[in-house]
Amino acid sequence: MPATIPVPPDLLLPTLVDLVQIPSVNPGFSGGTGEAELAVYCATCLREAGLDVEVQEVAPGRTNVVGVLRGRGDGPSLMLLGHLDTEAPGELRAPFVARREKGKLYGLGSADMKAGLSTMLWSAMILAETGLKLGGDLLVALVVDQKIGSQGTRALLERYRPQAALVCECTGLSVGWLHAGSAVLEIETQRSRGSNPVTQMARVVLGLDELDRRLASQPTPEGLGPPSFRPTAIFSAAEWGSQPRQCRLRAERRLLPGEAESQAEAELTSLLKGLAGGDPAFRARLAPSQTASRPAYHHPPTSPLLAVLEQAVARTTDLPARRSAHPGWTDAALLQAAGVPALVFGPAGEAGDEEWVAEDSLGLAAEVLVEVALSWCHAS
Repeated sequence: MPATIPVPPDLLLPTLVDLVQIPSVNPGFSGGTGEAELAVYCATCLREAGLDVEVQEVAPGRTNVVGVLRGRGDGPSLMLLGHLDTEAPGELRAPFVARREKGKLYGLGSADMKAGLSTMLWSAMILAETGLKLGGDLLVALVVDQKIGSQGTRALLERYRPQAALVCECTGLSVGWLHAGSAVLEIETQRSRGSNPVTQMARVVLGLDELDRRLASQPTPEGLGPPSFRPTAIFSAAEWGSQPRQCRLRAERRLLPGEAESQAEAELTSLLKGLAGGDPAFRARLAPSQTASRPAYHHPPTSPLLAVLEQAVARTTDLPARRSAHPGWTDAALLQAAGVPALVFGPAGEAGDEEWVAEDSLGLAAEVLVEVALSWCHAS
């Protein structure tokens, strides 16, 4: 395999600045204008690098972008996956201004996940410029809607099934090989025999609190933290001074690898049955939820992709590769469920109220992606 190809961090910074300054708030959030402008920018970068580019419409005005660096056809393919959408800016004063300070770049989406997008774009451009021929195709997939329903990745998997994938979220240059999932369930209490559905729902909340404490006492696997079952929203509708006919509560069950939504449903059904047993007026049921549940993810510890990525990290950084539990949910879970081996890897950064990415990690992350592509896709 060719020697390591160095990638100066300053090479990526102008691209990251551009990405942060292009608003791409998921339109499912209040005031979100969507990913269209950012999709056009990324598609242009990939076309100018010589990749074949497909624009895949997912919903009106919302498109995935897939760039393909064609290989010889005698090696396995690799997909680099990232999402175009960001959270809403909340109370940030200048969310779309990229601010540099003490080796960090700040701005909405800088860590989640425009830093990862910049490493994906540049690793593909560098590979295209070297003239090295990969055995398998390298796909650079930029998808919409990861923040709400992952419509982009679901549509992508209907069209593409690579032999392996890297989801380029920020991991601090560690190898993200597992993360938790979530099941979103809704409970509805109803007025019956003069009972107040809001009062009845208060009993459900207390029962959820007790269930959450029991779950929290379980052993913590793989550094993920315990499962949980917590209310996230409660609402009812009634005229002032009148009693509502029903009350609805939304609760989120944190799922660990090996747990499924059906387990959360069974736990909640058991809770409601216990509450009804001591009160003939208690009326509650599981109601259909409009929010999609998301599976947990755990990559096999002996997979070939894991070995290739860890070798690339060690070779690039001169340090042993670290495995980590990713703190948030990623589309790696959907890839893995579809039979595509996937890992999470990217630069150092932190999402939250004020996002930032470490500038000196950008070049290293891009170098690792180049190394993985050369090795996995059998470069010559």
